[in-house]
Amino acid sequence: MSEISESLAAQAGLINELTMTGLEPIMAAEGITTTTFDLLSTIRAAGNRAHQAEVARRLGVSPATLTSAIQRAVSSGLLVQEGGHRDGRTKRVKLTPKANAVLRKILKAIDRLDVIMKEGIEPEHLQITQEVLRRAALNLARATISEEG
Repeated sequence: MSEISESLAAQAGLINELTMTGLEPIMAAEGITTTTFDLLSTIRAAGNRAHQAEVARRLGVSPATLTSAIQRAVSSGLLVQEGGHRDGRTKRVKLTPKANAVLRKILKAIDRLDVIMKEGIEPEHLQITQEVLRRAALNLARATISEEG
């Protein structure tokens, strides 16, 4: 086996670490943490009127942990929490305009980092790299699902 520093996992981890290093000042300026960013992004991906249980499942956290994070985001003006239409105990969360503005700023920063990452990479190599990373992510997702089930 090759050196750990040459592994796909190590390279992916390094890219993640460098990406987050680039994003942290922007998130700090917006007054959010990476945890809050993950929460807002997950709600956005779930359709912006997601059931809390679905958000907890997607994030891989307990409902109690999610409740605390949601309460902080609500008090910061980033989320609105609503009771379900049929069952008042079923809670939904929705992004506020403030949260959408924060997400737009961070997504623009991610786009800038993406341009930097692609510098000097030939289009055909970039296409292969993206396909390899998609497959690797799918493999990890499948492994995670099979471990849960």
